Amino acid sequence: MHRSDGGRDPRSPSTSGSFEVGAAQTSAVDRFSWPGRRASNPAGKEARRGVSAHCPAFLCIALFAVVRHPSGMLARILRLLPTSTIEGYEHPDLVSEIYAKTVAAEPTGEWPEIRNTETVLDFGGACGIHYKLARREAPLVRWAVVETPAMVRQAAQLETDHLRFFETIEAAASWLGTIDLIHSNGAVQYTPNPIEMVRQLAGVGAPRMQWKRLFFSDQPLAERQRSMLIENGPRAMGRVRFSTKAVTYDRKSFSRSEFEAAHVGYRVESSGSDWSDFVREPSTAC
Repeated sequence: MHRSDGGRDPRSPSTSGSFEVGAAQTSAVDRFSWPGRRASNPAGKEARRGVSAHCPAFLCIALFAVVRHPSGMLARILRLLPTSTIEGYEHPDLVSEIYAKTVAAEPTGEWPEIRNTETVLDFGGACGIHYKLARREAPLVRWAVVETPAMVRQAAQLETDHLRFFETIEAAASWLGTIDLIHSNGAVQYTPNPIEMVRQLAGVGAPRMQWKRLFFSDQPLAERQRSMLIENGPRAMGRVRFSTKAVTYDRKSFSRSEFEAAHVGYRVESSGSDWSDFVREPSTAC
């Protein structure tokens, strides 16, 4: 979930399927820890075979295009190159990609809802990118991220008195004590049973729950997503990492009605096409 360089020398040859350019460029990745572009059409396989014989020249053209049009261009170009595919969110390459970008990232912007919040349980918060933004509004906030074991092991290097990483909801809640807010951004649809996970989180009894980038549909959908490795993780100024690796992961949709029904004791405070904020009903507040 929402997630060092794996020890590789960035100057090493392409046996790893990747290389880097200097710090003059800006990352083309525009999303936080959870990826999500659909697979390119089947004709892409033929295109990649045609390009493979001319990779050096093609990469020069690709680099020029990225310099001129960095946002999103790199990933689109790399989809034409021969790729290897890694599976799942716990793969070391994916964890390393998200970790490195999180360390380098300095998110900007406002998050007014987080002001005066003292404790947050962040479900699927990767390596703490949401905390880096939140502490601009609430410097003393205590933040507990619930993540996969692989992400927790990597992100443990970033722990402080105010930021910790846990593999279970129970362990995170125990460290926090009283929880003011449960936050999740584009994560729950990647769990094996999203609605059951929503029930578990609602069962914690926090006064507020904030959900972003949800995957709603009228009919249940289960699909395998594919993105380029470089599309994963937060935007980070500095080095641009080129990689021809792709990543696949499974996600499941749910209806808005069943999602809301899983919040026993809560009411919807506000919502949009892919987000919802809940507040706990006074009669059931802990």
